[in-house]
Amino acid sequence: YGNQKITSTFLTLVSCVKIDEEKRLFIFAEMQCWQIWQLMIFGYIAVVIIPQCFVFLLGLKLVLSRKVGKWQFMLSLICPLPFVLYWLYLIIKSKKMVQIKGEFEAAYDENEAEDEVLNKIFGSFSKDNISPYICWQGVIEMRRLALVLCSVLILDNLTKSMVMTVICFSALIAEMKVKSHSKSFIDAFSTISLSFQVIFGMSCSIFAAI
Repeated sequence: YGNQKITSTFLTLVSCVKIDEEKRLFIFAEMQCWQIWQLMIFGYIAVVIIPQCFVFLLGLKLVLSRKVGKWQFMLSLICPLPFVLYWLYLIIKSKKMVQIKGEFEAAYDENEAEDEVLNKIFGSFSKDNISPYICWQGVIEMRRLALVLCSVLILDNLTKSMVMTVICFSALIAEMKVKSHSKSFIDAFSTISLSFQVIFGMSCSIFAAI
């Protein structure tokens, strides 16, 4: 929740609209856009916020398969971009996906009990129906980031509601197909929650179209 609020606030501070041939800050039209502090925010978004989703998407599996050290994973939470680029290089370089999957499954069972930090993040997700490279926590983080981007950057209410509804519906289909959690009642709760989000999004779209 904290990351979502930070991301939403930062995106609001760099959201601009065109007024009289000039770009103005959406929340304070008297201020012109592209100030130095806005460029710093753009840099923070590019280096930290967006790559942080890929830390969970890729990093946890690499840690559990012992391709990446645990301290490297912890440091990646502070400055994600260089680590994510390095991990992508490792994944692209590796051609033995079956071997990596086997290493991951063995390492998961071995590390699950001994590392409480990783188990807190990863342990609630099932290892059976997920790619050997991708952790479902990263998928959830990507979905949250996409919803925040839509809510802040899309100004037209109808378009915003429709795009966010499509994202939630896609997430619902994926959740029902993958059954990513290790406990069935968590999968059921997640499915119900996403279903309500889809219904709410469709209702907002209808009201915005009227």
